[in-house]
Amino acid sequence: MDRNVILEKLELMLKKHVGGNIENTSYDTELSFLGLDSLGISEVVVEIEEEFDCVIRMDDFIKLKTLNDFADYIANELKP
Repeated sequence: MDRNVILEKLELMLKKHVGGNIENTSYDTELSFLGLDSLGISEVVVEIEEEFDCVIRMDDFIKLKTLNDFADYIANELKP
């Protein structure tokens, strides 16, 4: 799957969880700066895992801070 498609899907998921107000942010903005607490981020991760049929390991999860981080991780996981 193309990384840009992954980013677009991630952005839509994130908008749903933060009320759609992320227009003034970039793909390098940390999710915690968008008002997501640990529970909110966990909910986003569950949705990501379901959407992309992947498992985000805990040791990797703690390193993922931005949409770009998640997109890179997912693109790597989806490689054949």
